This record gives sequence, C-alpha cells and structure tokens, in this order.
Amino acid sequence: MLPTAKTILDGQALKVTKVNSVTGEVSVNVRKGRIRQIFDLTMELTCMYEKRDVEARITDFMSDMDYDDFEFTMTGVAAKVRDALKKTVWETLVEFRKEVEQVHGKSLLVEGPQTPASADSEKSKFNNSFVDKKEKSPSAVGTIEERVEFSAPMEQVWLCLTDVPRIMAWTRGTASLSSVEPGAPFSLLGGNITGRVTELATGLIKMDWRLRHWPSELVSTVEIKLSNGGSGTVLKMKQVGVPSAELDSVKENWHRYYWEPIKTVLGCASAVF
Repeated sequence: MLPTAKTILDGQALKVTKVNSVTGEVSVNVRKGRIRQIFDLTMELTCMYEKRDVEARITDFMSDMDYDDFEFTMTGVAAKVRDALKKTVWETLVEFRKEVEQVHGKSLLVEGPQTPASADSEKSKFNNSFVDKKEKSPSAVGTIEERVEFSAPMEQVWLCLTDVPRIMAWTRGTASLSSVEPGAPFSLLGGNITGRVTELATGLIKMDWRLRHWPSELVSTVEIKLSNGGSGTVLKMKQVGVPSAELDSVKENWHRYYWEPIKTVLGCASAVF
C-alpha cells in the first residue's frame, strides 16, 4: 500500500518507492461487540524526488493517532517537500487502518460481549491447558503433521518466522530471542515454549522444541517447510517426539498461538507493504 503513495510537487514526482522495515506491534480484537485495532509501528522508507532516493521515517504510528501527532521525517529535503509527502503518506495509512478493520475485523465478530486477550492472559490460557499434566517421562511419543495455507507471498511468511520484530508482533511481545539462526535459543509465550534453531535455509527451519512442563530430557524436533502454493504460501510442519497423551492439545496450540496470530500479522503487513 505505501509504495503507491505519491504526489506531484513543482512538476516533479514525489513518492514512496520502498518500505525497508516495519517494527512494532499490530493486533485486531473485539471488545463489547466492537472491533478494536491496537498498533504502534515505526517504518523506514525509501522515497524518490527529483530522480534521487531520499530516506524517510515514520515514528510510532498509532491506531488512535491524528494528523497533528503524526511524525514523518525525510533527510536532505526542504520542509515543503517533506510536508507534501507527509500528507499523502498519512492519507495512505488512514486507508490502511480501514482495510485492517474490513479484512480482519469481521472474522472476529461473534454474538455477545467479548474481551480481548492480553499477552498475560494468553500466557495464562496456554499454561492452564497443561495444568493437569505431571512431569514424568511419557511412555509413548507421537508425531504431529500440519499443512497450513497463507494468502501471502512466501517471503512475507518467511519473515514472520525469522524476523525478530515480526515474531514479537504475532507473539504479542511474549517472545525472548535475539536472532533466528542455527544455534540460537528462543523462548515464546513467557517461557512456556523453549528451544533452539538447529538448521536454517531458504524456506526451511529445523528446531528443538519443548514445553516448560515436559521432563528435562524430553525435547521434540520441529521441521517447517515453505513453498509457493497458487496465490499464496503453503507451510508444512512436522513435529516428532510429542507425548502421545498431549498430541491433540499441542496440535490445537499450534493453531491458536502460531498459525492464527501469524495470519493476522501477515494481513496487516501486506496492507503496509
């Protein structure tokens, strides 16, 4: 969406040509039957004016912000150039807010009052789903295999799995990691999930993965593969070494805490990019 933001100033085209990075948090939920957007985004952009590239930055663009508080800076240009593009970029981001609600909000609406899940409540629900499990070595383990389709380009799905700011967005800030590379440890959902990346190649991630309540010697292995599939991306996941008694609950939590939040973040990101 942002690379379509353009205007004309003194006969010269002035436009955004590339979104270099987006950091921050995006979520859409429902409260008392109404759609609520919560996001706080900082973006680094490349723009073009007088046939040269100009760097620009949007700082802390928030869901409830108005134009007077909108912070947009450009390097090496006059104030009138910045102000001209600032207005166009603002109008584009306002459309982004509307699109987020239209595309992702309707699927969240259900009858009756709803309360949005905070990061703390999400961690609590995850923890409670295993509250009756006892820490002892399982007598049998099994395998989970998933095939998930995302209506987003493969490179965007890949970023959601490997780019730390994106991971922080779909985990609602409950992740702890500094990088995604072979040997790098990770912790998600307040430490309920921990592990280590063991292999990383284009479209492929392998990792050791365990739940907090599992016996210390029990570690499952996860392999995630991405491929282009029609108009989107196909993700195939195979997890080996899950206690047989927990296969259903672990599979459900992959959907609740991985696939669905990633789809929400992907939808918001595709509107920005």
